[in-house]
Amino acid sequence: MFRGLAVELEVLRGRDESRPDVMVCQVHLFVPEAVECYNQPAMMDNDYGIDVSEVMRVIRTADVLMLRFVVVPQRLLLDSRSNDLDAPLLKIVPRVSGARERFRELRRLRPRFPLPDRITAVHWPHRVASLTTSGVWEVVRERLNASGFPGSESQAADVLEELRKLEYAEVQNAIKGEGYHTYWERPC
Repeated sequence: MFRGLAVELEVLRGRDESRPDVMVCQVHLFVPEAVECYNQPAMMDNDYGIDVSEVMRVIRTADVLMLRFVVVPQRLLLDSRSNDLDAPLLKIVPRVSGARERFRELRRLRPRFPLPDRITAVHWPHRVASLTTSGVWEVVRERLNASGFPGSESQAADVLEELRKLEYAEVQNAIKGEGYHTYWERPC
């Protein structure tokens, strides 16, 4: 039995029966990490079984953090290390096949820094907008601003806006069926 969370998007085009192009599209997004939370009462910013305060603690303490999203296939990389030349890095990066590839990519992005002992990965099972409503994005901004490098504030704003655009585009692709396929189809 599947014990994750299923989110169903239903899109109806042309409710008028006189139009032959009426189509129903259902997209299912599964979040296996969210076990049994959908049967519990919803709590603000914690309705998917995630401890927001723990996520904030990890952002405040981890040298290198990877934030994984449900809808957006890319990852958010936060490397809080800095020196006289290099500011902390906040960047949207592509998904990779494994840890070894991620460390190689980090070495390429941050050649003046030694490889970290670990890259902490956090699964964020919410929409991108909930990063701000939960207060998590404020902690990301604080972490960037703590370095004192100019431009950290605009970097955070730009990355958040890009994440929003990526999420919107991915939802639109799912609705249109671009890059997605159905398990079974009903003849139109």
